[in-house]
Amino acid sequence: MSAAGIIQAAALLAILTALTPPLGRYMAWVFRRPPRGLERRLLGVLRVDLTEEQDWKSYARSMLIFSALCFVALYVLLRTQGLHPLIQRASTRAPGTCPSTRRRRSSATPAGAERSAAV
Repeated sequence: MSAAGIIQAAALLAILTALTPPLGRYMAWVFRRPPRGLERRLLGVLRVDLTEEQDWKSYARSMLIFSALCFVALYVLLRTQGLHPLIQRASTRAPGTCPSTRRRRSSATPAGAERSAAV
């Protein structure tokens, strides 16, 4: 690892270490306070009882339903991507101006080496 990489990793570690206490206090405040406003209405619509523990069966059911919904949403997104307004429809390059991606033979490779590998 280069010196720049070590400095970058150390800086990231220092920033994360410095942000941990305030972020932890904020998360503790959020999870301790009673729900209010939109959160309370959403919990009522979803029929969530905050006094009841969630057992493994209801957790597994929730995870399977959430995964299925995400799968369907991604499938629909991919199937309809041609209809989305911000998708890039065509290449901006003129025909024939694309750089070649074919493998070129280097001067160090003998002329017969490529033919013998293809056979």
